Amino acid sequence: MPALENEPSIGSALERVVTASQKVVQERTELVFLEVRELLAATFEGLLALGLAVGLLLLAWVSGVAAMIIFLTEVMSRSSALAVAAAVNIVLGAVLVRVAMSKAATATTFDSPRHHPRATQAEAQGRAK
Repeated sequence: MPALENEPSIGSALERVVTASQKVVQERTELVFLEVRELLAATFEGLLALGLAVGLLLLAWVSGVAAMIIFLTEVMSRSSALAVAAAVNIVLGAVLVRVAMSKAATATTFDSPRHHPRATQAEAQGRAK
């Protein structure tokens, strides 16, 4: 029995297991927080770059339309040149709206019950009856 006296008690062993488990959980939590911070920083930087790009594209578009109006005033009246620029903007805007609507319709059809495996199985079972 002298060997048992030198062995740690069950209580102290459990205490070390609990302490080690808490340390692992704490380190995992800190790792998750660090990963989330890095993800948020990368996302913010991406959104900032996207915002700047959209702003620059808008400036380029306005400059292009202004150049088109200036060019058109050489061959037609100023009001006609403005009307042509407005018509170009309206046509391009309508095309972009149509593309966006078709993409949105495509995205919503994938959410419909027909595209879910359970719904397909239920339909197959319903037909088999």
